[in-house]
Amino acid sequence: MNSSPAPSTLDVVQTERAANSIALVTPVLILLNAALAIAFAFTPGAQRSAVFVGCFACAGIVGYTANRLGHNRIAAVLLVSVLVLAPALEPLVTGDISTNLAFVGITAVLALMLIEWRYRWWLFTAVTAIGVVTLARTDPALTAPVGRTAMAVSGVGLLIFSLVTGMWLLRSYRTMIEHAASAQRLAEAKARDVSELNEVLAAAVSAREAELAEAIEAQRILAEQLAESTVRDPLTGLLNRRYLDQHRDQWDGAAAVALLDVDHFKRFNDTYSYEVGDQDLIGIARTLRRRVSAPAVLIRHGGEEFLVVFPRECENVLDSVEDLRGSIAAMTWDHLKPGLEVTVSVGLCLADDESANSPGRLTSMIRCADQALAEAKGQGRNRTFVVSCRPPSAI
Repeated sequence: MNSSPAPSTLDVVQTERAANSIALVTPVLILLNAALAIAFAFTPGAQRSAVFVGCFACAGIVGYTANRLGHNRIAAVLLVSVLVLAPALEPLVTGDISTNLAFVGITAVLALMLIEWRYRWWLFTAVTAIGVVTLARTDPALTAPVGRTAMAVSGVGLLIFSLVTGMWLLRSYRTMIEHAASAQRLAEAKARDVSELNEVLAAAVSAREAELAEAIEAQRILAEQLAESTVRDPLTGLLNRRYLDQHRDQWDGAAAVALLDVDHFKRFNDTYSYEVGDQDLIGIARTLRRRVSAPAVLIRHGGEEFLVVFPRECENVLDSVEDLRGSIAAMTWDHLKPGLEVTVSVGLCLADDESANSPGRLTSMIRCADQALAEAKGQGRNRTFVVSCRPPSAI
C-alpha cells in the first residue's frame, strides 16, 4: 500500500506547527525589544534609540497578530520589510553599533520563525547585507576609534549569535515538522488500511448476505417442493388425495365429479407384473393430463382410481367424460405387451342446483360417483354411469 501523503500534507503541517512555535517564541522577542525601548527612553541621549527599538517592537506585535490570524506570509513580509528599512533608520539613532545590530538580529529571528524553510538562505543573505550596511553607515564622529572597533566586534558577534540562534530554532522547528508529517503519514496510512479493511469487510458482508439470500431462496424452493411433494403422487405426478382433503371446501360448488377405475387391474398386475401395471397407470395419467384442462382438476384418488372434479364453469361434462374414457380405450400398449388392451369404467355424479355450494357437498358427490362406478362395473365395464338427484340411468 502506498503510504505517501498528498502533496499539500506537509505544507498544512508546517503552517499549523509554525503558528504554534511562533506563538511561544515571538512574544518573548517582542517583550525583549519593548524592554530595551523603555530602557533607552529613560537613558539620557538614547531617546532616538528608543524610537528605533520601539519600531521593531511594534513590527513584531503586528507580525505576531497577523500570524495568529493565519496570515503567515503577511507577517513575514512585514518583518523582512522592517529589516530592509533598518539602514534607512540608522541616522535617527546613536552610533552604538552593537545595539543596532542586536535589534537587527532579534528581528531576523522573528522573520526566520515566520518565513518558509526554502527561503532561509535568502533571509540570511539579506540580514548579513543589512548588518554590513548598518555598520558602514554608522557615523564615526559619534564614537571614538577604539570604542567603535569594540562595538563593531560586539555588534557583529551579536548579529552572528542571533543568526545562529535563528538557524538552531529553524532546524529544531524543521525536525518537529518532519516528525509531525511522519506521524500524519502514518495516520493516513492507517486510515487507508482501515478504509480498505472496511471495504473488504463490506464486500464480505455483501457476499455473505448474497449467500444468505440464496440459501433462503433455496430453502423456500425446497419447502415449496416438499409441500408440493406431499400433494403429488410420486408415480404419476398427479395431485393426490391429500390435495383433495386440503382443498375440499373450495370444490363444494362443483358441477360434477367423475371417478375412473381401470378395469380388471388386479388381474392385470397378477398376469403381467406390478412393474407393467405401474407403466399402465403412468400412461393413463399422461393421457388424462393432456385431455383434462383447467378449471377442471385431475387427481389420483388411490390405487387404479382417478378423480376429475368439474367446476360450474365447465360445460358438456358428460361429453368430456366420454372423451376421456374413449381416449384410454384407444391407447396402444404394444411397447409393454403386444395386443394388450386397457379400459376404464366411469362413475359420474352431477350436482343438482338446490344442493350446490352446500358444505360437504363434494364428499357426498364422490360417494355417489363411487356408487355409479360400481354400477358401471356391474353392467359390463368400459362404460360411464351417471347419477344425479334423479334415479340413476345407464349409458
